[in-house]
Amino acid sequence: MKTLQRIVKLVLLMTLISGVVTGCNLPQNTVALVNNAPNNSEGGIAPAKPSAWIDAPLDGMTLPLETYEIIYHASDPTGVSHVELTANDKLLAQDDKGSTPGDLLTLRYHWLPEEAGDYILRAREKNSAGAWSEFAEVRVKVIGATITPTLTPTLPTITVTVTPTTTPTPTITPTVESGLGLAVSTRSTNQFFYGGCEPGSITLTVQANQPEKVQYMYLFYKLQDTETGQFTESNGGTPMTKKGSDTWTITLNANQVKDYNKFDSAWFIYQFISQDKDKNLTRSKQIADVLLSTCGGGVVVPPVDPTLPVINPWE
Repeated sequence: MKTLQRIVKLVLLMTLISGVVTGCNLPQNTVALVNNAPNNSEGGIAPAKPSAWIDAPLDGMTLPLETYEIIYHASDPTGVSHVELTANDKLLAQDDKGSTPGDLLTLRYHWLPEEAGDYILRAREKNSAGAWSEFAEVRVKVIGATITPTLTPTLPTITVTVTPTTTPTPTITPTVESGLGLAVSTRSTNQFFYGGCEPGSITLTVQANQPEKVQYMYLFYKLQDTETGQFTESNGGTPMTKKGSDTWTITLNANQVKDYNKFDSAWFIYQFISQDKDKNLTRSKQIADVLLSTCGGGVVVPPVDPTLPVINPWE
């Protein structure tokens, strides 16, 4: 029995030395277990209490709000059967693998605190006889990480200047004429409307006597109030699209017409002007046979009398 007593003391002394060297939070009852182990009535050592302790973190440490590895131990002369680890009484981990009598059980747990604040970490073990150890306890403070603000750069305002590549609009002198000649012109309707009624658009077509010499074809128009005779300004010339070998066409929606809603009912007065490669201009007569009206307004345009004088909106 004396030999057994020496062996147990030697094991516990080695455990104590290991804890001191590594700086662990070794429980006080381990020292008492080695130095003050009482003899039982048969001359042996009285059964030691189960013990557990936490090596890391140390009591009073401040930890960042991130994953931290908790290192804790359990030991019992009769063998460890169960170990628990808690944080603020919330179970973090439990181990049931156990150990053989006298072995030192080392456990690790990667702990990620839920939030910043004060925490009490506790560990305890149960030996093979079903007895629980005292709680090993450390208190730590978890602080939130310092947040570096994300700066949103102020981007410079970029101004894009777009140079249009549209067909140039010639400066029209109504008295200029050349020998190209503009022949037959047609229209899809004699009245169109803005505001939702049909028809809401008009298609105009013109033919040239010498199409091979025509470089550009334009539609000029303005409006004249049917009640007051007041005119709008000219549109300044809108390029037409060539269709076939000698025909040009254009379709205008009512709301695309310049100043379309200035009058309830207005004459749509139009003229075709062509330009050759030498920038000579040919113009048609000015035509006033179409009415542009608000939805539900206006009157049906009467047939055009060729003997009537043509309104000249450019005069």
